[in-house]
Amino acid sequence: MKKTAATTRTTPPDGRAEPAVLSDYLHSAIRRYVRKVTRYESAVLADRDPEDLHQMRVGMRRLRTALKAYGSVLELPERARDRQVGKVARRLGNLRDLDVLMETLERHYWPALPFEEQLVLAKVMHQLGEDRQKAFKQARSTLTGEKYKTLKKQIRAWLRSPQYRPLAQLPVADIVPEFVQPLICQLLLHPGWWVGAELRGDRFYPLRELTPEAAEKLISVRGTPLHDLRKQVKRVRYQLDFCADWLGKGCQAELKRFSQLQDALGRMQDSVVLEDFLDRTLDRQFKASMPTLATILVQARHRAWLDWQPLQEHFLNPEARRNLHLMLLRG
Repeated sequence: MKKTAATTRTTPPDGRAEPAVLSDYLHSAIRRYVRKVTRYESAVLADRDPEDLHQMRVGMRRLRTALKAYGSVLELPERARDRQVGKVARRLGNLRDLDVLMETLERHYWPALPFEEQLVLAKVMHQLGEDRQKAFKQARSTLTGEKYKTLKKQIRAWLRSPQYRPLAQLPVADIVPEFVQPLICQLLLHPGWWVGAELRGDRFYPLRELTPEAAEKLISVRGTPLHDLRKQVKRVRYQLDFCADWLGKGCQAELKRFSQLQDALGRMQDSVVLEDFLDRTLDRQFKASMPTLATILVQARHRAWLDWQPLQEHFLNPEARRNLHLMLLRG
């Protein structure tokens, strides 16, 4: 089904005029994400500024979210679907993860270490540099390869002559909440919310005043659901951001909370990943050879845990959960 022009325009809660039907809204968003990706492509290949890679990766993630979430209403070419975008995003992600790891070690932890531990860290940084060279070659091969060129060509062809299934002609305000609602339900039922929580009366509350040792044990034993919760938060955040204009000020408040939540859980997980990487690199002798850094990482995880708990308490509150559902209905 070809794209048809909307005959009417409606006004979302913030007063801005937006397309009335989902097809127009999707076309505008996908075009915006494609432009962001291609804008940074040459800069990423030049490899001068890590921020260029970050921006391109964000564009790829948002493009993939749109294609995956609304794939049921898009008639896309085989080589221009979310799976193909995901493959490119993962290559960029591998390179970006190494950039973040190197920056974190160099800027945040190196100055706090005694000279003996800096010598050990210098060897780790050398290994990271070699790993990054390999990851950059893989990313460059991906961005200059035929599969990526075909992906861009087919997406651009679709943008020139977009094809949709009939559902795409429904009003945005009517249909978008039905796409987002299942993700909200999955998020609110995620087991990660109950890590470090206890039942009191008819609702759950976070366990307050945990010592760093107690928090460390919880993170060690229950880190997997917390990490998975972060990924689910990210998916919902991208989806809400996609339709934020239609959901008003309440959506902006939720997006801010999700951003804070993603940050706290991200710092917690990044610290765990960093320690595991250092332990593997140093033949399982990390704590013995770098005790100062080991202590710093435990403290960093505890700070992230303390930042996570108020957000955890908010989303364990039944009223807050109801308000999140109502926000979609009011939109």
